[in-house]
Amino acid sequence: MITWLMSALTIYTLWQAGNKKVRAWVVGLLNQSLWLWFIISREEWGLLPMTGAITFIYARNLIRWRKSEMSDNGLDNSAPRSNQ
Repeated sequence: MITWLMSALTIYTLWQAGNKKVRAWVVGLLNQSLWLWFIISREEWGLLPMTGAITFIYARNLIRWRKSEMSDNGLDNSAPRSNQ
């Protein structure tokens, strides 16, 4: 049953990412913790590289989207400012 849940969450996060929803990356990261638990408990070591890569991608994309949102809202301190 847990594999069905993890699979459904993976499909959901991909769908939400396509809709440009930041929650996709958050849910995706949480789902990867389920995958990691599954890999360790079942000793399915062949899935470990996939989970590591997907976790890295979810974290990277979440950081990039948050930076983009901050920039779009004028909250980015790294942007040059004019002295008018």
